[in-house]
Amino acid sequence: MKTFKDLKLNINEAGEGSDTPSGSGEPDFAGNLPHAMYQIEKPGVIEQINGYLKALSEKEYIEPRGAIVELRHKLNIINLDFKFREGIVGEGKTEYQLTANGGRFGWDMEVGDVVSDDGVSHRLGHGLKLECEAVQGENGLWRLTCEVVPSK
Repeated sequence: MKTFKDLKLNINEAGEGSDTPSGSGEPDFAGNLPHAMYQIEKPGVIEQINGYLKALSEKEYIEPRGAIVELRHKLNIINLDFKFREGIVGEGKTEYQLTANGGRFGWDMEVGDVVSDDGVSHRLGHGLKLECEAVQGENGLWRLTCEVVPSK
């Protein structure tokens, strides 16, 4: 029977080599990645998210609601979310307060009390909001321009 130490060694050996994602011979795990998009507190991550949002604004949509739904889906992949009110989205600017992992609720060992927040503020020192502007073009299709910016 193999010991845990032997099993751990076999697992690590299976991941070694230049064909690992980092090329370093050490297996990468999601929590140890240097530039994971969900680690919003790291420098440059918000800029990368905004770069993606800028690329999204190059597309045209039949209705702006569809663009908001697609945007929300993509942000959910990196654990960011916002409350989207059902209904018709019209022309103009809209702001959505962002939460990370649906927010936080529970006992915080550092504070020594129950906390309930957006899951972002304690990591950045401020919240984040998504500012979107929907504009209908001459062809009847919609463009959505969005950016993640700090909030109060």
